[in-house]
Amino acid sequence: MQQAIEILFLLLRAALHPERREQLDDRVVPDWPMIYRLATEQGVSAVAWDGLQRLRAQGALTQAMELPLRLKLQWALQVEGIEKRYADQLRSATELATLFAREGIRTTVLKGFSLSELYPVPMHRECGDLDCFLGDDYERGNRCAEVAGGAVERSYYKHAHITYKGLAVENHRFCTAIRGRSERKALERRLQQLLSLSDGKRIADTALESPSADFNALFLTAHGFFHFLNEGVKLRHLCDWMLLVKCCGSEIDWHGYRQWCDRMDFTRFAATMTALAEQQLALAPCALAAEADQRLVERLLADMLRDDQAIYNTGKSRFKQRIGLITNRLQGHWKYRSIYRRSMLVDLTAMLWAYNFEKNPTLKRE
Repeated sequence: MQQAIEILFLLLRAALHPERREQLDDRVVPDWPMIYRLATEQGVSAVAWDGLQRLRAQGALTQAMELPLRLKLQWALQVEGIEKRYADQLRSATELATLFAREGIRTTVLKGFSLSELYPVPMHRECGDLDCFLGDDYERGNRCAEVAGGAVERSYYKHAHITYKGLAVENHRFCTAIRGRSERKALERRLQQLLSLSDGKRIADTALESPSADFNALFLTAHGFFHFLNEGVKLRHLCDWMLLVKCCGSEIDWHGYRQWCDRMDFTRFAATMTALAEQQLALAPCALAAEADQRLVERLLADMLRDDQAIYNTGKSRFKQRIGLITNRLQGHWKYRSIYRRSMLVDLTAMLWAYNFEKNPTLKRE
């Protein structure tokens, strides 16, 4: 297992750093089925495939190291499926954003396509759905999608679910969950402020827009942190973070970012993720990583590689998702003690209170 993990990271480094040269130990016989399974579970199979092709092109794979033919075909077909899904999603997202643009609505993409632009092969960054933010045009966007034949489900306060020509869209009213905590609402106001300051960079010559590096840094940290508490983060999250820092680090206001991380108690998580990206994905040294505790870096990696924490996008009922969320937080009490530095009991109590007594929170402007 450990050897398979090390080779998977080698493949990811080879794919994400075209300027580097990676080398497999020619005495090693890789456990390719295990590597393929791990890459698939972690949402990075297409990126790992790119790394494999790069090693092959560099002559770093001996005949003894090659994949079995059946697995090679299976992996190639999976990558082809990821590419087709990406193309289909981008086509439908572009069409929807064009409809919005005709109504004077700007479509800012959260994660997904905006981050895929940082990858050497954008279509190999797997995207589950389109997360977008329309600002004050949230409801206008919902109605526009309905007029165009899309289905809109508005039961959740944070975002509406739109289905448009096979594309699942989360039209965000709020970037993050704001129930129950004034500090969460303050964070949301900051994120929306950063979105308002974004320069509207277009994605692949479409009406889809990317947010600023400052927004992405704070949003990815907040999104990743709550994923970490709720159902764990995966290597795809780590690749996203590494590429953001590598490609856009000079554009980020690190002082302002650090102030918000300190305020929200995200700093240990951010430092640990950055250190792990340095150690395993060859991110250039970053001051934030120097603050990480190596024991927590190792524990975070072990938590990433678990495959029993998934809650969302699993087909579970809303009730089972709530139970799973609470169970994961109880089992992951070390995350509170060592990284969040807050009381798990207080946090769970606040979460349950908010769910029952603040069903539809609002965001007051300051």
